[in-house]
Amino acid sequence: MSLSREFKLVEASQSEIVKVFVGQKRKQYNIHKDLLCAAAPYFKKALEGDWTEARNSELHIPKDDPAAFELFLVWIYRLSMKSIDPSSPEKMSSGYNAHYNLFFLAEKWSAQMLKNHVLDSIMDADEKTCSLAGLKRIQNVYSNTPPRSNLRRYLAYKVAFVIRSLDQSSRVDYVAKYMETATNNCLDFYKDIVLLLAQSDFQSIDDLPSCYFHEHEPGKECHRIRKLRSMLMEKIQHSSQGHELERSAVGGETFYGQEQRRTGNVP
Repeated sequence: MSLSREFKLVEASQSEIVKVFVGQKRKQYNIHKDLLCAAAPYFKKALEGDWTEARNSELHIPKDDPAAFELFLVWIYRLSMKSIDPSSPEKMSSGYNAHYNLFFLAEKWSAQMLKNHVLDSIMDADEKTCSLAGLKRIQNVYSNTPPRSNLRRYLAYKVAFVIRSLDQSSRVDYVAKYMETATNNCLDFYKDIVLLLAQSDFQSIDDLPSCYFHEHEPGKECHRIRKLRSMLMEKIQHSSQGHELERSAVGGETFYGQEQRRTGNVP
């Protein structure tokens, strides 16, 4: 977490508390208003306009998933997405469900950065567990996202990548298997697959840029690039410190060794 982000959290912690009631059972969450408004235009509009929600400092979202909303709360307070737990089939399934449902909420809320973080978490889990979304999952995504959704793009690209890795006869069998259980809301998925299979410059999914499936405002840097730069700078800093210790060596002994002998901590 950056220093500027820490300052923003301190400022937000002094803001008004908003009550948010989620799901049919109206599960209540008490959240700092400034963090909610900063996270998504949806909340900013609801809580800063001349609406009942703004006057009462309350929001009701009865159709949304509490598990997905709790994942969202972790993100707005930490700016890091909770990973999908692969330790058991049950935990992995519930983790995927919460992440996909949160992506649907992020689409509805127009929360661009949140969408990028959720998608990164899904992609990381897919890579670690060698998972490929099934048709039921894909149908759900295409039913709950707009045509140019990056989650659609990612799922279609990954399936196309698998199909392209098969021989010709296996490709036909693979597509036929999908078509057997296809419904109308998957027609867009098949169109996306056909277009990807027709691309002459189709790349391996491993060779794509790290933010290929992200949305970014013009001129804004990807959070993954910032993270990589931060990690690189940290390594450089540690390396420089190591060289400084070596340069302080006297008589073939590093400063660390001298300090150990001075304090009597050397065997």
